Amino acid sequence: MPNVTDASQKQHGRLPALVSDRAIHLFVGLLMGLAVYGLMENAEWLRENAHVAYPGWVLALFWPTLLLLGYRRGHGLRGLGWVSGFCALLVLLAFYTGWQAPPLDDDSFLPDWLAFALGDTFGWSMVIACFVALIHLQPAIWGSDRDYATVFGLSWRNFLTVFLSGLLALGVWLVTVLWGNLFTLFEKDWFMCPILGMSFALGLNSFATASSIIDRVSILLSRFFWLLLPILALATTCFLLALPFTGLQPLWDSNFGTGLLMAASVWGLFFLNAVYQTGERLPYARTVHRALSVAILLFPVLVGLAAYGLALHIAQDGWTPAHCWTLLNVVLIALFSLGYAAAIAWRRDDWPSVLPRINHPMSWVVLASLLLTASPLLDFRTLSAWSHFARVESGELPVEDLDPDHVRELGRPGRIKLDALRRKATRRRPLPCAPDLPRARKSADGRRDSWPGS
Repeated sequence: MPNVTDASQKQHGRLPALVSDRAIHLFVGLLMGLAVYGLMENAEWLRENAHVAYPGWVLALFWPTLLLLGYRRGHGLRGLGWVSGFCALLVLLAFYTGWQAPPLDDDSFLPDWLAFALGDTFGWSMVIACFVALIHLQPAIWGSDRDYATVFGLSWRNFLTVFLSGLLALGVWLVTVLWGNLFTLFEKDWFMCPILGMSFALGLNSFATASSIIDRVSILLSRFFWLLLPILALATTCFLLALPFTGLQPLWDSNFGTGLLMAASVWGLFFLNAVYQTGERLPYARTVHRALSVAILLFPVLVGLAAYGLALHIAQDGWTPAHCWTLLNVVLIALFSLGYAAAIAWRRDDWPSVLPRINHPMSWVVLASLLLTASPLLDFRTLSAWSHFARVESGELPVEDLDPDHVRELGRPGRIKLDALRRKATRRRPLPCAPDLPRARKSADGRRDSWPGS
């Protein structure tokens, strides 16, 4: 993996720089822990007010992490400005998304902060957006080269730094659990949240400067993916060759055929980039490389089958937020796979050299797409509510078949559409099942007493 360590760091005295940087990291980690504790203490109220919860978690989790990953001695103020500006945009998007969302569930077994980052659609989409944005923010903050090799190296370094820092915080938490029976202080959230926040920040400081460790782990993972890529390519080729004999019905009968096809495409593209990296050299013998090139040409076929499966679901159920997300994923995967296929057709064996021309612009496309999904320009809840109730008004979906849980999932747009349908039913000729509309609204709201923005 490319080494992106800034040589200017070595010009400073090692001990003074380490102490000063570590103090800054620990302070920001302390603020992060206190912010998480404050949100956890008000969890019940925040679940009722998602338009406050979402911006709160963005500020508590994303701002400190991005700030510390983008920090470098001599560029602190510039980093603060860039990161704060980007997080201000995320806060606005988070407020809008929370305003549109239904009240949050409280039945997750995960802590609130982890449920937001991994269990919530907005949370994990913004995690990916932050990851992509960071590899473009860091060169801008540090004044370094913005070539593809630098961006690629930063992507691996950031991922491994955050992952190892998370493992460090998890280890600290396990130690406190072991000693919790002896020291009740370890069971107090007001104590544990700052400790875990500082542990995570300490990990970011330590692993970000441990270039040799990160590089060795990167090489090890690259070797691991080097072994997996031919296996996945062979499995994909055998699957497609068997389709004329088996047909698609067994795939659709599995109830997760579209997801399986998309997962195979995503992992294939990920392994490809992890192995070929910047495309400067061929990691395989030329015979294996050419066989892999043929398999990569088949990836657009997988994406086409996934799109067909999605079309079948949409024809049956209409547009839902899940279908909208699936379509976005299909479009993005199709752009990547078609770009790689075109590169193979254009450059033949030398197609890896074209990877930077595809991946670098596509990173901006991915970032813009994720940010747009949290804005009024591409609000999946609004689009789904329009589709769902259009089917009701056209008679395609009987009113009595309205799913209260699905209406609730649509959040504020679903509530507005349901109210409009109920008013139309009472103002005009009453529908045969018009009495079901208030019950549907009550069932949709029943798990909470109020809706954001109502």
